Amino acid sequence: MSTGRHILERYLDWTSTGLKPAVLDEALQINIAIILAIILNRFLFQRRIASPPLSWLVTILALFVSMQIPVQELHFTRIIRGLIFLVCTIGLVSLPHVLSFYLWPTEGARKRISLFLYIVVLGLFTADFSRR
Repeated sequence: MSTGRHILERYLDWTSTGLKPAVLDEALQINIAIILAIILNRFLFQRRIASPPLSWLVTILALFVSMQIPVQELHFTRIIRGLIFLVCTIGLVSLPHVLSFYLWPTEGARKRISLFLYIVVLGLFTADFSRR
């Protein structure tokens, strides 16, 4: 067995048995919220009706709507679970920065908003674990 295949098998074993279902559900829920916010803000920008307060309002609305999706009821196979966790991890690292481009038009404030979004994502991701 090659080293790459061994690492992949270990990763898939870890995501299927060692990873708590709540971690995957929370990562998937946050990614859905951010993706929905990006899609809605993109729609506003294409219609040329976007402003920072409206973008923030749409982002909060996307968060509330996405939290109503019953992600906990989805069941995945071993490989799909590993793939989804990998995509969610990449999304948690990259999507808040993409969303900050829609929330504020200037560079200096956008960096602060991006940092704020990363803190919120980290807080949402870890808040579930501190309650258990």
